[in-house]
Amino acid sequence: MCPLVVPQPGRSPGRGQAEAGRQFGLEQLQSLLQKEHELNLTGSYRSPLLGTLTYAVPRIRIHELQINDSTVDFAEDVGVRLTVQRARIRLSTDWEAQLGAIQDKGSIEVRMRDLAVVAVLGVSVDGSGRPMVWSISCDAHGTDLHLEFHRGHSWLYNMLAPLLQKALRHELNKEVGTRPLCHGALVPLSPPKGAVSTQLDPFAAIDYSLLGQPVITVEHGDIALKGEFFGVGKYQQGPSSAKPVALPVALPAALPMALAAAHEPMLLLAITDFVANSAAFTYFTTGALHRNISSDMLPRRFPLQLRTKSMGVFSPQGFMLIATDLQYES
Repeated sequence: MCPLVVPQPGRSPGRGQAEAGRQFGLEQLQSLLQKEHELNLTGSYRSPLLGTLTYAVPRIRIHELQINDSTVDFAEDVGVRLTVQRARIRLSTDWEAQLGAIQDKGSIEVRMRDLAVVAVLGVSVDGSGRPMVWSISCDAHGTDLHLEFHRGHSWLYNMLAPLLQKALRHELNKEVGTRPLCHGALVPLSPPKGAVSTQLDPFAAIDYSLLGQPVITVEHGDIALKGEFFGVGKYQQGPSSAKPVALPVALPAALPMALAAAHEPMLLLAITDFVANSAAFTYFTTGALHRNISSDMLPRRFPLQLRTKSMGVFSPQGFMLIATDLQYES
């Protein structure tokens, strides 16, 4: 069971480690987003002087995503909440447009500053113990938008850009901000289907499926993993079964002031005797702990030989029951 602990009033458990984890997650998110995304954005704008301009944007490519301020906290009974503020995004796309009888196409570069995103991700478990992560809500909003057209009659569209920004900003807030950001956040978090066990060696694998629904509060999240070892290719029920273990919400003891800043715990981890017992049972039943040793394998001058006469030191009564000096194999 692993409860993740977020900062509490007066204390800051996990601030350093949580910051490192957040930065790693943002780097993965930026890497996922910097590629092409299907958009299929269409719309029109009517100008009193020029008539109706219709446009189509099939896809976008995000070149840069700069996140200046972000936080991650728990959403009680739901999952986690990601908040991003003052972000900047730069993207480009090909476009097609028609103004009256004139058809044109080219490319456009879009820069949006002051982008804010709030995403809530649900955390649950399915019937097989596999964790599930999905998007519950995601809202994006940007206020500062700059457009620059290239190729075609770009000089004309750049003149109309101030008029198009309001309508395009609304669509970008809905499509560009919400869909790629939420999808990109879910991809690295959701495990592949059926990935609830891992083979450790030729003898054993470990089952890390969830024992039940994660318990999410405002301050922490409790996740109970099974942690059962089992034989590769053949499952054999062990002598005990996995049971959830309750852990204290508060930290066991306050760290010394000199170590508090450098060693702020981010999570509490409890490993029960079930894990050790299942590992011992698995390695024993699969033969990994079996090995035959005979006297031929020992040096001649080794003080203890595998014979009843030598073993009589440890079991005198057993030696008395055996009339002859026999060779052992263990």
